[in-house]
Amino acid sequence: MGDSKRTELLAPAGSLDAGYAAFYFGADAVYTGLRRFSARADAENLSLEDLDNLTAYAHSLTPRRRVFVTLNTLAQNRELPEVIEVLVALPEVGVDAVIVQDLGVVRLVRAYAPQLRLHGSTQMAIHNREGVEALQRLGFARVTLARELTLDDVHAAASVPGIEVETFIHGALCYGYSGLCLLSSHLCGRSGNRGRCAYPCRDGYALRGADSAPVSWPAKGRTGAPFLLSMKDLAVGEDVLSLRDAGAAALKIEGRMKTPLYVAAVTHYYRRLLDGPLRGNEKTELEAELRSIFSRPWTRLYLRSRRTPDVVAPEAVGHRGLPIGEVIAIVRPEPGKYAVLFRTRQALERHDGVQVDIPGLAKAYGFAAAELWCVTESGGGRGERWQGEGGGGQRAGRGGAAPDRPRESAGTASGGEARFKPMVTVPAGAQVAVGLPPEHPQIPVGAVVCWASSQAARRHYQFTRPKPGLHRNLCPLHVRVTVGRDTVSARAEFALAGQGDRKLNAEARVTSGAFSVADAPERTRDALRTAFAKMGGTRFTLGTLEEENPERLFVPISLLNQCRRDLVAAAEQAWQAALAARTAVVVAETAGGLGADAEDGRLRTAGDRLAEVRLPLPPKGRDSDWKTGASRSDDSSRGAAARPPVPCWSVKVDRAGYLQALSDADFPAVDEIVLDIGRESEAALRAELDELARRAGREKLRLALPVVLRTPEGDAVRRTVGRLRAEGWRKWEVSNLAGFALLAGGGLDLTTDWSLYCTNRLAVSQLFDMGVGRVTLSPEDGRENLAALLREFGGRAAVVVYQDTPLLISETCAFRGAEPACRGGGECGSPETILAGKHGATFLAVRDQCRTVLLHDEPFSLAQHVRELTGAGAERLRVDFVWRHYTAERVRQIWGAFRAGTAPAGRDANFARGLQ
Repeated sequence: MGDSKRTELLAPAGSLDAGYAAFYFGADAVYTGLRRFSARADAENLSLEDLDNLTAYAHSLTPRRRVFVTLNTLAQNRELPEVIEVLVALPEVGVDAVIVQDLGVVRLVRAYAPQLRLHGSTQMAIHNREGVEALQRLGFARVTLARELTLDDVHAAASVPGIEVETFIHGALCYGYSGLCLLSSHLCGRSGNRGRCAYPCRDGYALRGADSAPVSWPAKGRTGAPFLLSMKDLAVGEDVLSLRDAGAAALKIEGRMKTPLYVAAVTHYYRRLLDGPLRGNEKTELEAELRSIFSRPWTRLYLRSRRTPDVVAPEAVGHRGLPIGEVIAIVRPEPGKYAVLFRTRQALERHDGVQVDIPGLAKAYGFAAAELWCVTESGGGRGERWQGEGGGGQRAGRGGAAPDRPRESAGTASGGEARFKPMVTVPAGAQVAVGLPPEHPQIPVGAVVCWASSQAARRHYQFTRPKPGLHRNLCPLHVRVTVGRDTVSARAEFALAGQGDRKLNAEARVTSGAFSVADAPERTRDALRTAFAKMGGTRFTLGTLEEENPERLFVPISLLNQCRRDLVAAAEQAWQAALAARTAVVVAETAGGLGADAEDGRLRTAGDRLAEVRLPLPPKGRDSDWKTGASRSDDSSRGAAARPPVPCWSVKVDRAGYLQALSDADFPAVDEIVLDIGRESEAALRAELDELARRAGREKLRLALPVVLRTPEGDAVRRTVGRLRAEGWRKWEVSNLAGFALLAGGGLDLTTDWSLYCTNRLAVSQLFDMGVGRVTLSPEDGRENLAALLREFGGRAAVVVYQDTPLLISETCAFRGAEPACRGGGECGSPETILAGKHGATFLAVRDQCRTVLLHDEPFSLAQHVRELTGAGAERLRVDFVWRHYTAERVRQIWGAFRAGTAPAGRDANFARGLQ
């Protein structure tokens, strides 16, 4: 739980300037990404040199500020050397923490960079107290909670001792839980878990019932498909104080894709709210300027209630700005010029940006206010009249009447003659005409006008940048200079920040003619210090300086400078070589597993440290052999000419009734049945378990925890888990890190589902060290990476070959806007609804209580690749019947086809194209 120290305001730094802006306007810390392995791959991001400058600058400030680096994407096996290269460099540039998602990266940090604080990314989908407890046991100092939580949820999470919690307070929202969304990956080949999300949730979707009949959409004037999955922006406002009181140690602003101007404004807004009090209209003014820079409509999401309505912005996407008026008419203030007339609620300035929300357009129509006129009534005004807002539905073209343009006029809303006075600024409350570009779309009367860019804000949020190169993390050189009769030699000793006490050395020697005895030896000492202190522009600074000049010889300053330059060059070479050697050692050790020392003793591994952070769970087990009786651990079965053996099969269901159509003769072919216990009541679950145990045998049953376990419905699952464990149910599947805390205590046979991602060997090894006997590989992975993992872990890794993959899991109801009233509790009509996307893809939206689970209309299937997978080393294949409604007969048919090898080819997502 956060202590009584100042709550940290954490701002985004997608660029170097954004970082400087954040610190200037009050951020206590910033988080930033490098060019690789960042969950915002399309942001500008920083080079290591930029990062070095930013951290040194942050540490020079009073009070000292901090810089966190995101390594919060999933790494593939072949990318581990690059991850290691980055990780080895981070201590040398002074970063204060690393934000991670991948358990393989967690393993690397704990073993090889233990001086770095570990922060859990929101991509880890930590949403309850048990998840926080699991990360605390793994050695994390902080976790970023899921955005969907309530104040009570945050308070419960923050009560875990020994770890801080961080919550988002402002910025863009994903429709589903971060880290559990595969929509972009399966649909577009661009994985959000790899920082490459294509944002398909911002597309329009037509809503249909299960019978494919269109569902009405109440958005006024809407002509296109509504943006059902496009969330408003999170903006908690003064509730930032409530989050602080709930125990949040850090308050996080989203926005690494945003400009330095935006970062400056949003940081200043929350700094003022936290420091308060705000006086007069200060809060309103700060919000107005912030919304003019970038803003979708705002929401506090579920902070106060999990049933908060109106959290989606279905009418349009993108920057909307601050609503400041409604269109009265299109007018001609001067011959040949057109302008949009409205009464503004916000002072405007020439060259501000204006947007008009036009029904049917995906984005608001925006333009710069290149010309402004203040419109007043005059007894002798020129031009025609208009009938005010009530008659504004009439439209006229530029050359005469036409049905496709608002009425053009030179009157006023009150019916008088108009006078158009050109202005540089227009005050709030004035009737204003803003010049339109020559080619503008139809703009209806009553359309909302928004302030979308502010010249005043640009002036208000200027900030200073330090001189380039002024701030750097410097490595002290401890130098000994020896003066001989004709030689000056220097030896430096220094250390890498990430190598502890291990010292590096560099030497330089300059030879000249015989030196004469110095007339004033003290001047030689002063010259020596002056020469060797000049290390500007390098990564080094002078630490201690020792002199050996027994004959008190005089050395020309030019030779001392040359000796210093040569010494610094040698030190740089040694520094780079040491960094490369350290990287090579880590790569070599992790290629064969952690735990062995480097041959030359340069770097001892941290296997003992890893042991300290293991959870108290049972040791890893051994999966059963193939049905043929051959074990993959037996090299005799690995011959190139050997036929792939018949794999073991697992079947996962969330309704035990789906297996009713299987005959007693079918069950022997099923090696394991996995039952998700989160979809039915305990009474129904127990009846089904008894029946399954009778038909298949209890030893074949494994119980699966839900991936999302929220209060209050999660409390019932927790009680059920406790009772089932007490009754001797030992085989469990974990789908979220929270499961390790929920099932703590030992004596269990644990496996993990694919949502605990294993895309590299170190992630697999980490889970094995946490007591897991078998992992499930990710359905968003590709052929090459899956093959690499199967070669090593085929006997302890399951591959899903059929599944209705949950492309996203959301606390937001996809149907709320289409229904007259929310009855809550999942009591709301058909459990399945079809969403039709603009690219022809169709999806099935499943209601789970008030939660939405989005499935592709066509199940994920690797039927055409089964032989290839078994040839690569897969010993266990799995078919899932979860989320979608199935009949028992349909389950029997699909399972039978896979078992017989006759299942038709299906949608294989990233298998062939690879995970991007």
